[in-house]
Order: sequence, then structure tokens, then C-alpha cells
Amino acid sequence: MNVPDRRATVLVVDDDLQVLDSVSMMVEDLGFKVATAAGGAEAIAVFHEIAPDVVLTDIAMPQPDGFGVIRALRGIGRSPKIVAMSGGGFAGPGDVLDVARALGANAVIRKPFKEAQLRKVLLSALKNGPEP
Repeated sequence: MNVPDRRATVLVVDDDLQVLDSVSMMVEDLGFKVATAAGGAEAIAVFHEIAPDVVLTDIAMPQPDGFGVIRALRGIGRSPKIVAMSGGGFAGPGDVLDVARALGANAVIRKPFKEAQLRKVLLSALKNGPEP
């Protein structure tokens, strides 16, 4: 008898393929199922295909950027848990991660990060429900 896999699925989104691979391996090592997308448009399409439990998205990507991904996913009926990640930078008067949180990210994490930090952030996002 086949037993369904009950692990949470994390969609990892980053246009830097080296970062995408590295973060995906971390997420998998933490015991989550992993799906990937190499940009914002692909992330939105994959989200509609698989309805992951968490979307872990980079901010600085070609259009739509991570802000666009957050806006698009917050605008759908079943709003996912979203974790924004960034190596830094500024968006107007604030840090990009502050802006991501204001747009609806449940949690944020600054790159580079350690596996333990990622685990804590993902578990927190899962526990805190779909809306920020």
C-alpha cells in the first residue's frame, strides 16, 4: 500500500542557478520536499501546478522580481506561506526584506544563511499560517 508523503513542500525561487541548487539541497536536507523555479514567472506557474506549503523566494530577479511574486501569490484565493530571501540592497527608504514583509512575506532571511537559520525560518512560517 502506498502511503502519501506528508512532508511539507517548499518552492525555492532564485534566478542564480548556483544559489537555487544550494538552497534546494539545504531545504531537502532539512526533510522538506522541494520544487524549484528559476525566476518569478516560473515560480507563479509552478505554484499553480503544485500548491506548495511554503514559497521561499529571492527578491532580486528579472521581472517579476520577488516583490511581484509576493504580490501575485497574495492576490490568489489560497494564499501560501511566503519567506523572502535577499543578499541585501535597498528599495526606496528601506531594506528590501522590510519591503517584502510589508508586502506580505510571513518571514524573511538574509543571504548567506546557515541551514539552522533556514530551518528556524521555514518552521516558523509553517506554524504561523498562510497570512502574515
